[in-house]
Amino acid sequence: MPKKNIKSEKPIKKYILSVLIGLLVFLICVSVFSLLALKTPYPKENTLFQALVSVAVASFASSFFFVIKQRAKGLVSGLIIGFILLVLLFLIFITSSSFKLNESSLLLIPACLLPSAFAGIFAVNVKRR
Repeated sequence: MPKKNIKSEKPIKKYILSVLIGLLVFLICVSVFSLLALKTPYPKENTLFQALVSVAVASFASSFFFVIKQRAKGLVSGLIIGFILLVLLFLIFITSSSFKLNESSLLLIPACLLPSAFAGIFAVNVKRR
C-alpha cells in the first residue's frame, strides 16, 4: 500500500483546530479584561482597545499554532487563518446584541490579519530543538 503524501492533503482539521484555539484565546482575553473592568475603576472608552487586543492575541495564537505544525507557507497560511477567524468573529458580533458596522468595527480587520500574518512568518522561522 503506497504511503500518502502528508503535504498534499488538505489540512481541514488543522484549520478548524487552530481557529478553535484562537476563539478560546479570544474568550480568555475578553474574560480577563472583563474581570479587570469589574475590579478596578476602568474607563469605558477602553473597550475598543480591549477588543482589538483580544482579537490580535487570538489571531496570533491561532496562526502560530497552525503554521508551527505545517512549517511552510507562513504568510499565506497565517492570512488564511486570520481571515477565517475574522469571519467567525464578525458572525459572532453580528449575532450578538447591537453590532454596528462603523469605523471602530472595521479596525478589527487589520487587528486580526496583521498579527496572524506576522505569526505565520514567525512560526516558519522558529527553530526546533
